[in-house]
Amino acid sequence: MKREEKDLFIEVSLSLPLTKHLHYRIPEQLMSSVEVGKRVLVPLGKRRVTGYVVDIVSTSDIPEIRDIIDVLDEEPLFTPHHLTFYRWISDYYFFPLGEVIKTALPSSINIESRQVIALTEKGRNTLSKTDYSLTGTDILKILNTKQSMAYTTLHKSYKGKGLYAMLMQLERKGLITRELKQNRSAARVKKEQWIRMSEKGDAVIQSFELFNALKKKAPRQAALLSFLKTEGENSLAGLQKEFGSCHHILGGLKTKGFITSELREVYRDPFLQEEEPKREKTPRPNAEQQAIIEKIKEGVGSGKYSPFLLHGVTGSGKTEVYLKSIEEVLKLGREALVLVPEISLTPQLVSRFRARFGDAIVLLHSRLSPGERYDGWRRIQKGMVKLAIGTRSAIYAPFLRLGIIIVDEEHDASYKQEEKLRYHARDLALVRAQIDGAAVVLGSATPSLESYYNAQGGKLTLLTLTERVEGKPLPAIEVVDMKAERSKTEKKVRELSNRMKEALKERSTRNQQSLLFLNRRGFAPCIICW
Repeated sequence: MKREEKDLFIEVSLSLPLTKHLHYRIPEQLMSSVEVGKRVLVPLGKRRVTGYVVDIVSTSDIPEIRDIIDVLDEEPLFTPHHLTFYRWISDYYFFPLGEVIKTALPSSINIESRQVIALTEKGRNTLSKTDYSLTGTDILKILNTKQSMAYTTLHKSYKGKGLYAMLMQLERKGLITRELKQNRSAARVKKEQWIRMSEKGDAVIQSFELFNALKKKAPRQAALLSFLKTEGENSLAGLQKEFGSCHHILGGLKTKGFITSELREVYRDPFLQEEEPKREKTPRPNAEQQAIIEKIKEGVGSGKYSPFLLHGVTGSGKTEVYLKSIEEVLKLGREALVLVPEISLTPQLVSRFRARFGDAIVLLHSRLSPGERYDGWRRIQKGMVKLAIGTRSAIYAPFLRLGIIIVDEEHDASYKQEEKLRYHARDLALVRAQIDGAAVVLGSATPSLESYYNAQGGKLTLLTLTERVEGKPLPAIEVVDMKAERSKTEKKVRELSNRMKEALKERSTRNQQSLLFLNRRGFAPCIICW
């Protein structure tokens, strides 16, 4: 398209393995809709693909620039502030920016395109000529069974080779059509109908004569109207629980002008089927805990990047330190993010947090339904909640005023993402805290070597809890030297030492139970040659 001086261009990152951004022109009718952070549908060769707007520029050195096709979002999905974080990830891990953004956003909102192939009228006529011999007749026969067929479905049904080249040949002859269609996203905004009584309906309730007349003619309408007067506006689902199927009742009341209705956005709640935990009494921190809480509070209050390594023995009350620190962050009007390594650890931690902060918490992990995760992400984006708990992907939560990031069990290998974009959520927590000017607390009873080394070198402030809560003793630990075990016996000692065997027998004779842990799952911890 011919360039004009008033043209504006956008820089688009595609969710494809491309290291460079592409420039597109903004047509006049879409000028007001384009913003950084929105998705756009753009042409790429003969395809139409989804991209993310990462910049708007007034000049471009590309001579021929194509127009964008459409803007896919009403509101931006990310801000320039979040884009700074995404760019850092892209540069550090050598991964395309568009793919980073796709990873950061809920997967359920992605719009995928699929190639749909259909037989033309000329193709049907050709197929009806039994004496007509044509390369690709098998394909035409398959397509003739349905009005249209996705390329992947056709590929499974067609047993020959060179399908793509064959389709291009049939298309050139006008026997088939190929079209790219957009699939709907997996998660959509959920809306619910709400009913309220109108002024006219209220006047009927207030009038003894009018209400009696309504009761005689339509008793169920009168009952529902009376319910709305007493209980106030109600959702359609709530009214159906009370009155059963009531669409015809509501239709009659609406026709008479006694009620009004509107669709409202609602959020899917992962806590809906769970009992609300009892609010716990806030325990009083011991001297060690209080000293550490004060240091973290100081870091949070400074509004600057403040990294801490919390090294506390098992049962020393690290979770209480987290809770107290988050309380301070919320008082300052900022937001908190808690990362846990495994989904299995989420319920027990969430119950503690719900007991302290109520249900104003968002969960972000893969066991949620696409709708629940999408709604949680949107609630964070809209500033409706200030606390999120999740696994490694929660590091991308769209908070704008992060005050603290807590990485529980920071040594755990589960924080590493091993597919596609390979990142370590603990390291990204430190980077994001720097960008957001937030405190970050890495907590563990057995810190990773790199974190402990960084604490020794001054990159992290080391905080130590040496005692268990209420002075409870640590379990007795006995280290058995397996070399010494082998020298005592002629038999080869394999997995279990003699000391452990004796202890297991002792427990068994007392009718007690024993629990053995393996340090690795799925493969041998070591290889020994005899």
